Amino acid sequence: MEKKKNGWVPFIIILCVLIILGCIYIIYKQREEINRQKEEEGKTQNIENVEEKKEEEESEVALTEEQVNALYEQIKVFDHPFDDEFGYYYQVNDIKTKDFPNKVKLVLTYKNLIKNEDLTKSFSRTKQEVTNKMKEIFGPNIAYQDENFLIHCHPVSFDIDTYTYNAQAPGCGGDAQSIDTKLVSHKQENGTLILQEKYMAVNRIDDPEGRLDRQCFGIYKDFDDTNYLSYVCTSGGEELNIDINEYLDQLNTMEYIFVKDSDHYYFDQIRKIKG
Repeated sequence: MEKKKNGWVPFIIILCVLIILGCIYIIYKQREEINRQKEEEGKTQNIENVEEKKEEEESEVALTEEQVNALYEQIKVFDHPFDDEFGYYYQVNDIKTKDFPNKVKLVLTYKNLIKNEDLTKSFSRTKQEVTNKMKEIFGPNIAYQDENFLIHCHPVSFDIDTYTYNAQAPGCGGDAQSIDTKLVSHKQENGTLILQEKYMAVNRIDDPEGRLDRQCFGIYKDFDDTNYLSYVCTSGGEELNIDINEYLDQLNTMEYIFVKDSDHYYFDQIRKIKG
């Protein structure tokens, strides 16, 4: 009788092993299904993120031509030969605006503050006005030091908390180099605006033909009167007429880069592309 009872033991052991293996298999399949679901959820989330990002990029409102031109005019202030830092942009290759020389920041800011002023009369702006305008152009983290500078060859002097333009001080005279420019394109994407400008330098030269009855001007692709392109002469009171469009393919390009914060574009960088 004892032997008959013991005959059930192997069967019970085998049954227990099968039950354990079955449980392990069920747990394995459940985990595999959970992992598969997580992987599918991850793929779906990635697709949603990509689509959401794409929608955000596509939803970025394109600036109007008027807005683009306004930003360009805001920074295009270094083309007057009797200002401090005349031609600054065209003498550097690649620089962040936060690293601009102090006087460049001040001249750019002050000229934006006084766009509607009569420069034959003296006037003042407070340090706070200068600071606010500078942050509006360059962003809230811009820093500068107070100092004097020239606008149209008239001094702007800082005293205590005021910048004063003195129209009564002697101005400058004589011939000077000029810079001709043209905004040729702009690109807006991912919160960045890039303006592209062509430029050329124009300066008085001796008549290449040795004539004394006319004035001649050399045309160069670089600010320092290098890379000579051509010349134009006038005589008998003729108006000097130089069309930058005739030289566009030969000129270098300046890129002015703005970055967007909320709904405002700040001037962030300049970069030269050799033509």
